[in-house]
Amino acid sequence: MARPKKQGLDYFPIDVDIFEDLEVEYAKFGADGFTIYMYLLTRVYKRGYYLEVDEDFLLVMAARLRMSEQKVMQVLNYLLKRSLFDNTLFQSVKVLTSAGIQERFQLAVKSRALKNPVQVREDLWLLKKEETEPFIKVNPFLNKSKNNESFSENNFDNYEKNAIEERKVNKYIYIASQEKPPVNATSSIDTKIRYFDNQEVEDAFLLFISYKKQKGAIINPSQIELYKERLCEVAQTDIDKIAVAKEATMRGWETFYPVRKTRGTKAQNKQPEAKKAKFCNFEQRKYNMSELESMLLKSN
Repeated sequence: MARPKKQGLDYFPIDVDIFEDLEVEYAKFGADGFTIYMYLLTRVYKRGYYLEVDEDFLLVMAARLRMSEQKVMQVLNYLLKRSLFDNTLFQSVKVLTSAGIQERFQLAVKSRALKNPVQVREDLWLLKKEETEPFIKVNPFLNKSKNNESFSENNFDNYEKNAIEERKVNKYIYIASQEKPPVNATSSIDTKIRYFDNQEVEDAFLLFISYKKQKGAIINPSQIELYKERLCEVAQTDIDKIAVAKEATMRGWETFYPVRKTRGTKAQNKQPEAKKAKFCNFEQRKYNMSELESMLLKSN
């Protein structure tokens, strides 16, 4: 059986002026924006010259980067707006790529493509004929197979699968600045009502409510208010509310419970040493090993 042709890259070049090129993005989103952009580039190049983005992928990405889904989508929207990824392809077929990505891709595969030309999809290839290298064969009939391991987003590793199971709770991916979420996204939850001023608290709280409904719980406005009161009761700060709500969703709790904090100094966290058990409560003798050794030698 022939070895499958390698599609993706092991590494990709980064311009030394990247921080100057991304100056606006860095000013707007800080290190988080840069991290999200780099993460997306690595996923694109790992699979080749494009990446199909679906609901699962964005949830996994947020879990891996320890960021909220809202922030991931905000940065992605901005990257599309700034044409760092082709907005037309993303809106039509949810694919991330760009002319710059494809230029770097064809240069990176040049050495192996000279022997075995690389075929690319015509519907996703953005470079003009005169910009495309001779060893790149644009195939109008080539289409993505669902079983293709190089590009399929179904082939997550165990971490990604677990992250999806924990965090995928009736969520819908949409472009926040251009589209409205589906009508059934939160079902009986009134999206006009805002329960918390802090957006991250609001998102974490609604995620828990959506989870409860998905599990078959009957959720009405009065119950939502009771859940809100309970969350405020067990968590005082916004940070604690976010932690409690996420923990409740992840662990499938019936309601909200205080999350045990692990902060503190080593001295505070140090557990007292257990007392050594004594045989039948007799006081144990203490021996000086040097004296004991001398006594044994004399007895011999």
